[in-house]
Amino acid sequence: MEEDAEIFEKLYRKGRATADPDERVKIMAKACEWYTGEFLKSYSGEVWIATEAKRYRGMFCKSVEDIVLRLRVRQDYVAMERLGRYASMAAPFCD
Repeated sequence: MEEDAEIFEKLYRKGRATADPDERVKIMAKACEWYTGEFLKSYSGEVWIATEAKRYRGMFCKSVEDIVLRLRVRQDYVAMERLGRYASMAAPFCD
């Protein structure tokens, strides 16, 4: 059985490796659906968990940035707003 973090990372890596921009957006959006907030938040005092949480958060933020760039080209402002709302809940202090 795969964990949500593992699925998120696999989709993230698959999306980053995809050359077609529209397919990349689809895969990265699926990855973002698996990111629901800080990794093992209640155990954030553990160094390895804090490190992983930071890494996953960076991957999520990069995914959102990549998706928004493509949505802007398509002028899909409704999808941009929807993604922005989700991102602000999942990672409220994302750069």
